[in-house]
Amino acid sequence: MTNLLVNYLRNVPGMTAADPAAWFALPAVKALLTDTAALTARIVTDFIPALKTLLPTLSVANAGFLFTSFVANPGNSPTDADLEKLKTAGLVLATGLASPAAANGLAIAASNDTPVVAPTGATGAGS
Repeated sequence: MTNLLVNYLRNVPGMTAADPAAWFALPAVKALLTDTAALTARIVTDFIPALKTLLPTLSVANAGFLFTSFVANPGNSPTDADLEKLKTAGLVLATGLASPAAANGLAIAASNDTPVVAPTGATGAGS
């Protein structure tokens, strides 16, 4: 789920970069990843609906997957059950990475979202 989220966020206007190192260095990314409320809002209002467009049967409804320990037990863990659904649907590869179809779908959804901008006064990668 985290890989899918990062794939999604890397395509939100104001948060695009050529490679992961450059992406994590962006002031807008640093600001979002350190603001739990803003990140949670982005996940709930943008990422989850985009993910459910790809696979409507997912049970994920909030940002809990990002902030709780993972339990590998699809019978008793909703997050693990969702991962199994994503894998079965071909949206997540055995490596845990997004499939090309998932990556493309999330990129399209993200490109239409409200841009994420760095807070006033933020500077480049050294900030």
